[in-house]
Amino acid sequence: MSQTNFRGLASMCVPMYIAEVSPQSSRGILVTINNCAITMGQLLASLVAGAFSHDTQHGWRYMLGIAAVPAILQFIGFLFMPESPRWLVGKGRYDQAKAVLRRVRGSNANIEAEFDAIRANCEEVAREQEGDGKSVLRKVLANSALRTALLVGCGLQMIQQLAGINTVMYYSATIIEMSGVRDKSEVIWLSAATSGMNCLCSLVGLIFVERVGRRKLTLGSLLGVILSLTVLAISFRLSEVYSPALTYHDPSTIGSVCNTFSTCSGCIDSSACGYCFTDFGNGTYDGACLMSLPNRDASVQGLCNTTDLLPHVTWAYQWCPSVYSWMTFVGLLAYLFFFAPGMGCMPWTINSEIYPLWARGTCYSIATSVNWLCNFGVSLTFLMLMQAMTKYGAFFFYVSLAVLGFIFLFVMLPETRGVSLEDVEGLFSHWWWEDASTAAEKKTVQYPPAVVYSSTSQSDVSRISISTID
Repeated sequence: MSQTNFRGLASMCVPMYIAEVSPQSSRGILVTINNCAITMGQLLASLVAGAFSHDTQHGWRYMLGIAAVPAILQFIGFLFMPESPRWLVGKGRYDQAKAVLRRVRGSNANIEAEFDAIRANCEEVAREQEGDGKSVLRKVLANSALRTALLVGCGLQMIQQLAGINTVMYYSATIIEMSGVRDKSEVIWLSAATSGMNCLCSLVGLIFVERVGRRKLTLGSLLGVILSLTVLAISFRLSEVYSPALTYHDPSTIGSVCNTFSTCSGCIDSSACGYCFTDFGNGTYDGACLMSLPNRDASVQGLCNTTDLLPHVTWAYQWCPSVYSWMTFVGLLAYLFFFAPGMGCMPWTINSEIYPLWARGTCYSIATSVNWLCNFGVSLTFLMLMQAMTKYGAFFFYVSLAVLGFIFLFVMLPETRGVSLEDVEGLFSHWWWEDASTAAEKKTVQYPPAVVYSSTSQSDVSRISISTID
């Protein structure tokens, strides 16, 4: 529980911190790198799990113990992190804020214009907040532009989870096994391969986040996810349609539910039964549906009534042999290929950009909470969905949710590339979004009551600062 709490705090604070200390030109790349590091950690964890998968007695201890090493290194690294310059300015610690800007921008960089813009924004926010005494959340909800920004931010996080990413990541080994892969070690290594695809394609996001833009990358990614989930659903449907028929009924099953099935698919769908079969190696099987022990490791009676099974006999309680296993694995890889560079990174990147300074912490924490709440719901209900709706039905359900998410984002998501953190909220003052560069050229923009200034205020401050320096 404690580990989950700290992970939740990190998922909120880290992208927001990176966005606040990053130069505008590389903000998207640096926030995306954070997600790449997460996927790289998942890959390394999968490789460690694969390496110790043969040690059934002590392997899990090594897996958990090794995880402490990067956590210790990360804690040491945190000790050398500077505070966010925007947070320091908000606290009136101007000299420290300038020192941090020089540290992260370079000793020879001209940071005065950026500092003056941040200071002007923070001081105006402070005056407004002192004036009315309203809570941050009440101010956000009272303003249509910020309500829309929060809706889009929460929608992004919700869609990321409802599109099934943690179903794929948490249950990748189970999905691969259910597709018909038999060897446990092979299942673990194939699961590691999916983590590798997730890591590799997250790096693709680094290339396109500033070149293509957030909106196009997000929508293109989600479209690919929809297609990949459809492939997964079709693969499980084909596996069910062409499931091996039962060739005999064991006398021990007479009078039980296991005696009512005619195919392997129907047999394994019952928690009381399992499929005991011989594979002749040419796509033909000789099998029966037998009563399962409570732990499902073997059958109550028949050829599979011992955990030390004969070499030519296989016991399966949650999968059936299938010639479509490759299709399921390809669907998983395709899913991560499309998901990682867009939907994997952009919800965090965009949420770190679309809120004004005074509301950023509150809004980002709400969006992050939505992400983890949906994560919990999806991971909790996945196996139940597969039982209630069949395997292919569960994935078609995720397809429908992803399609609805695509429609929502197509209508609501603006492009935030090239817009400063102080100006980006102006994009949400319009129902039909404009290109970021066009919006930045507008003379005036309707900002929320808590932050009242023109869209050219930052550039005006910059010109004043530069002329003073000159």
